[in-house]
Amino acid sequence: TATTLATPSRSTTIALTSDETRLVVVNREANSVSIIQVKDEHGNDVAQKLDEIGVGQEPRCVAVHPTDQAAYVTNGITGTVSVVDLMLGTVVKEVRVGTEPRGCALTPDGSLLYVANHTEGTVSIIVTSNPLNPILDGTVQVGRNPTAIAITDKGTGNISDDTVFVTQIFAELILGGPGEA
Repeated sequence: TATTLATPSRSTTIALTSDETRLVVVNREANSVSIIQVKDEHGNDVAQKLDEIGVGQEPRCVAVHPTDQAAYVTNGITGTVSVVDLMLGTVVKEVRVGTEPRGCALTPDGSLLYVANHTEGTVSIIVTSNPLNPILDGTVQVGRNPTAIAITDKGTGNISDDTVFVTQIFAELILGGPGEA
């Protein structure tokens, strides 16, 4: 059974493993992610680069599965999500998603990964219940230029009552909406 995240998840360029010992960092210019040990076996703070792993072109976002087996990296130019095996330090799969994927976030139980496909105006949904062998389940049209994703965690252990939020860059002001006098 998958453990659950202690908090809601959101799009980010860095992600911490659930045991808070390793940090996964997106290196956009180098087309890689770095794995950095930030705590040793005694819980002391350290800063030791363990690995740098090549991924697709222009990585944007990373999410770590709650089992700490895999990290998922969106690749803006390649249009893929790289699946990184955190134990072996290698990419084990590439999942084709929409055009220019940016933000990504996992559900609290680690069963689904949502990916914002910026240019396409969609969000891809990837089943990640098997962390190292995720499967694209489909896409949802969300409108102009989705960029980042956040998922609530109501703490019930059931993702059906959680909410997925998607931000859109270049959004237009809605007449009579917030911010309008």
